Amino acid sequence: SIIPEMQLIKEYEVSRITVRQALDKLMQDGYIDRKRGKGTIVIEKKLEVATVMKSSFIQLEEIGEKAEKKLLEVKVVQAPKEVAELFNITVEDNVLVMIRVIHVDGKTVALFHNYISPVVTLTAKDNFNGSFYKLLEAKGYKVTSGKEVISAAISDKKDKEFFEIKDSKAMLTRKKIGDSNGVPVELTYSRYLADGYEISIDLS
Repeated sequence: SIIPEMQLIKEYEVSRITVRQALDKLMQDGYIDRKRGKGTIVIEKKLEVATVMKSSFIQLEEIGEKAEKKLLEVKVVQAPKEVAELFNITVEDNVLVMIRVIHVDGKTVALFHNYISPVVTLTAKDNFNGSFYKLLEAKGYKVTSGKEVISAAISDKKDKEFFEIKDSKAMLTRKKIGDSNGVPVELTYSRYLADGYEISIDLS
């Protein structure tokens, strides 16, 4: 709790009006709460930082072009080492991977590899054309938390071939882990052409 108004007035040598204006501002901003019989209480606020990578496509939007997400394929592959470790399986085990891209005016600007844990009862025959997270939820594995690592890179040989670029370009890479009540259910690797993208950080 905060010390009484009279004590604040004496300690900081300010008027009652100044103290009340300061307390009103703190209350409006959600830092304190005034309760009758309990005085002024400090509200404990936890700082949670979440990063969300969003496509801005600023230049393309200005000329009226639209982004289109497209499913390339869903297939069974041997689990890469990091995928196997996350899902608590071995590299000899198989996992399902969904490969998607984002096109803008026919040009590929993003590539996604979604590896899906074997605990989720999905097969390549399921319908992956809609929302991936809604599909997970329908199978009983709603994503309840996650972690993302975003970094910068320079386009490598594979990038140049896939994105059909000649010169070296700045790339954004993202690794995202999705958990369902503490159980890892997806590991997604994404690569983006940096042009037209921004990272938005939501502090809440």
